[in-house]
Amino acid sequence: MLRVLLFLFVTLSVFSKDISGYKKSILNEREVYKKNKIKSAHIFLSDSVLNPKNKQLFEAIFYDKEGKTTIDSIYQMAEDPQSIPYYKYSYDSNGDVERYDMMNFDIEVLYHEYVIDEDGKPSGSSFRSADPKRYDYKYNEKGYLTQLDSYSYYFSADDSVQNTPWVNNQKEVYTYDKQNNQISIEYQKLDFSAESEKWITDYKVNKTYNKKNILQKEEYINNENVVYLTKVYNYSKNNLIKSIYLLSKFDQSKYLHYSYEYYAK
Repeated sequence: MLRVLLFLFVTLSVFSKDISGYKKSILNEREVYKKNKIKSAHIFLSDSVLNPKNKQLFEAIFYDKEGKTTIDSIYQMAEDPQSIPYYKYSYDSNGDVERYDMMNFDIEVLYHEYVIDEDGKPSGSSFRSADPKRYDYKYNEKGYLTQLDSYSYYFSADDSVQNTPWVNNQKEVYTYDKQNNQISIEYQKLDFSAESEKWITDYKVNKTYNKKNILQKEEYINNENVVYLTKVYNYSKNNLIKSIYLLSKFDQSKYLHYSYEYYAK
């Protein structure tokens, strides 16, 4: 869930209107890291915002000088401190992500490959693992992602792939405001338990922005319409995240603290 922190889109309107909305969001995000010469962001989890106690390294994200993510180390998933799980990103000559590999996850090497269209948007992708998945992408007229369809393959008892088509059993639906801020994501799944298969909402994320179109709050709402997690963002004057307050309905609330390393100026 918390991997969504990687994809914080800040609308700065510094790029041409000819660029698709999806690509513009990616470039705007990178521009923040490039402008501030960010080399890495280390994220710590604690139970206090002012005087962090029992602070633990949660995640470490590394960037190149163009602001692109190169490595994302997931420390909270590490069982062995000498073998930290991480994502390794690869890009094409246009700076569009081609693939990411999942390393040290105690299973076979996993990777996710993308098919990029002429506008720099993913038109499809595939996740290669023991549980393979395929994804289709849909966009609005401005080129912003509106739906992500997930397809799964089902295996027979002897682990051989059945001669059946891919089954679309999950999808994500995105909505935007007039300023093209992404204001909600609805995660849906196909309910096989009903007499006739139907789509139901698994959970939803609502997002709130300030007057500068910078993300301020995210609310996670379950299928019973209960807000079970709220994230409140705090920024520096350079639009870098300083901390995130994680207000949980069912668990102890926590804080994420950001510490940055910089390229030489």
